[in-house]
Amino acid sequence: MTGKNLYELLGVHRGATQKEIRKSYMLKVKQSHPDRFNQESQKAEWNQANELLKELNLAYEVLRDPIARAHYDHPISRRPTRPSRPGPGTATAPPNPPKKQPPKPHPKTPSQRRTAPVNRSKTKPNFDRIKSGVATFESLPRSSQQRLVARVSGKNQTQYSIQLADITAATFWVLLLSLWFLFLFTGAAAPLWESTRITALTCLTTIIAGIQAVFFHQVVRWHQSPLRSWFFVTPLYLIRTHMNKVWYWPLWELSDIKATPNYHKGEYRNTTVRLRFNGQYESFRIHHHLACELLLSSVQNFEQRFRRAKLHEDWVYFWEHDDFREVATYPVRPPRTQSTYGAAVVSLVFCTMAFASAYTWNTHRDAGLSSAES
Repeated sequence: MTGKNLYELLGVHRGATQKEIRKSYMLKVKQSHPDRFNQESQKAEWNQANELLKELNLAYEVLRDPIARAHYDHPISRRPTRPSRPGPGTATAPPNPPKKQPPKPHPKTPSQRRTAPVNRSKTKPNFDRIKSGVATFESLPRSSQQRLVARVSGKNQTQYSIQLADITAATFWVLLLSLWFLFLFTGAAAPLWESTRITALTCLTTIIAGIQAVFFHQVVRWHQSPLRSWFFVTPLYLIRTHMNKVWYWPLWELSDIKATPNYHKGEYRNTTVRLRFNGQYESFRIHHHLACELLLSSVQNFEQRFRRAKLHEDWVYFWEHDDFREVATYPVRPPRTQSTYGAAVVSLVFCTMAFASAYTWNTHRDAGLSSAES
């Protein structure tokens, strides 16, 4: 692959944006995916598609990373340059007089050495202090909060992210159950509000109001949460967020990763991803087969970068990509179960008022109609 142009391989121009690169990559993978061929009867095509998929994945990993893309676009030659010798008859400038050296500073005392600022970006990190953990977003240091928000918003491109859930289903149920109260207002039929049926109508409305309150609470929490529900593969961590909770694991604690595709009546439904960290397990589902392949390749890519940086003692790499570097010295409170259900209470109160208003409106209207007829 080293002899191929990565931009031509993905079918984009050199000045393409990240969105254009991703769109072209997804199209190329869809067109040349090995699943389009039978491994037994079309073995040659299947092998060729596998090789092409590997090249596409590697090309995308380089071009989606701004740092790697900049190194690819502008490679730096490490060959030392030799000064050119003047030819015969060439006038040479006289050598510059030696500059006066400033006086050497006095050696620092032990107390001054302790208080002097340390360039932490060039010091070896303490890997024993970088451990997995779980915390609430509010209990993390301010700097860690800003880095997580940058990852959720997509400002930090050095990552691979998968959205694990959304709020579409809960919003749909809130709107659908609201139609019941519209029916109560418009359903002015006398048998509906008879004394023999008012108890059953009240119980049914209470159940619907409770279900709607639960979904409404989820919608409000989702829109108030700065993190939502994501899974991130970063240069040093695997991070999972849900509402205001954060789970994080260093890459070197990952001992095994297993992806199991789930099928129903021959159709692909989702993939269950199971991660193992020092005896602990974490699992979630991905609803796109391609997203699962990108997840596995991203984990492998960042693991190689991490080991390369550690081998060459590139401690700046660890300092720049450590999203939780202040957590080791910051008192992080463990997450507690929240008991704030204000949105659910507001929804229940609103449903009660709507039912009472519908009952009053319809009973008075029925009374007026009966009096008018008499």
